[in-house]
Amino acid sequence: MIPKLIVVDLDGTTLNSNGVISEENKLSLRKAAEQGIEIAIATGRTFESARDFMNEIGINGHVVTLNGSGVRHIEANKPLYLSYIEPEVVSHMMSVDGVNRVNSYFNTGEKSYVIVREREIYDSFPFNPALHEINSLDDLGSDISNLSKLLFSTSDSELLEEINQGLKKLALEVVYPDKWCLEVTAEGVSKASALAILADELGITQQEIAAIGDSENDLEMIRYAGVGIAMENAMPSVKEAAKYITTHHNEDGVAYAVTKLLEGEWPM
Repeated sequence: MIPKLIVVDLDGTTLNSNGVISEENKLSLRKAAEQGIEIAIATGRTFESARDFMNEIGINGHVVTLNGSGVRHIEANKPLYLSYIEPEVVSHMMSVDGVNRVNSYFNTGEKSYVIVREREIYDSFPFNPALHEINSLDDLGSDISNLSKLLFSTSDSELLEEINQGLKKLALEVVYPDKWCLEVTAEGVSKASALAILADELGITQQEIAAIGDSENDLEMIRYAGVGIAMENAMPSVKEAAKYITTHHNEDGVAYAVTKLLEGEWPM
């Protein structure tokens, strides 16, 4: 049996180290779609970013955004689903020891904001013209009630782990997408919880889903899917949870995995 839904992460998975989707990855995903398989992107990125990559691949489908906080078809005027972090919880987060020393990103379903405290690492991120630089939570105005995901970033790994431990005392989901960042969503919100909503919308069972990822924010999705696939460059915990390991994200790992699925060499 081949999957009815293939879900791919972006960074470290479908994108190579230069942030580019290879032609091989694009062709394999289009081939799967042509065979009637639903293709979805699941990412910590915003809807606009995920939609642009879906359009680049040439597929018309759904995207799971902000680490599972949102589910939306790329042609829809509004989300199928969007979760929020309570404003008082956001305030508690910002008072955790160390948070006032790192870059803090705030995402709603429509807007993105950042408080910059470490300019060098901020400048190392790809430029985002839609990102609004602010000085404090007060500058969010009414959008403090519309936040779906926060991200904290610093070059100080010890400080980041200190923040991680502090955040985990709150009712939140906290994951490392990489060694420089922490991503935070509301309690119970993950790529897996969003996939359950999407699968229900599409009439697809959990066992009919194949998911491909590399980072801690993919872990629950890898565990949830009927077949979880880890990249060669994936974090050890993701590899341990996966049924199959594909090649590196710089070696067209998504294309390799999709081909194995379509040819039945990796059974569901």
